[in-house]
Amino acid sequence: MNFGKNLLSLVLLIIFTAGNAFASDFYWVGNSGNWNDAAHWASSSGGNGGIGIPTVNDDVYFDKKSFKRQGTVTILNAALCKNFSWTNSKEVALKSKNNVSITVKGSFKVNANFNNQFYGKTIFTSTQNETTLFFDRSEFLGDIEFKGSGSWILSSNLITTDSNSIILTEG
Repeated sequence: MNFGKNLLSLVLLIIFTAGNAFASDFYWVGNSGNWNDAAHWASSSGGNGGIGIPTVNDDVYFDKKSFKRQGTVTILNAALCKNFSWTNSKEVALKSKNNVSITVKGSFKVNANFNNQFYGKTIFTSTQNETTLFFDRSEFLGDIEFKGSGSWILSSNLITTDSNSIILTEG
């Protein structure tokens, strides 16, 4: 009887682990909205939203099909992703108050259309060596923390305000 329960627990653990071990691609769709609204995330560029909310294992993309006009992506609660890519062709703001965070496990790359109005903490947690960070002259308004065991390559200047901190916890 215990063997059956243990086997069932093992099978469920394997299924849960396998389902969460693979990264998915999450594409922002539908113009302005809240990061934690699954209706704004699609599995393909310009696709139908509703696939869920990105986790620390998922790559997020803001591309030319994400916005038809200028807009805002608002982070109201903690946000997570593996790689963050902002290549959209419209000027769009990433916005928050100072009591939230975004955790990026991998690379972070934005273009000149990235309007940073994010006042929360940006946490980089890479476990890989030479993870690329490209900010394209974007000024960071909140604290930045490096917390992973990996290393980062700054491919552009990191610009901060006088009121925020850069924290090296690990890496």
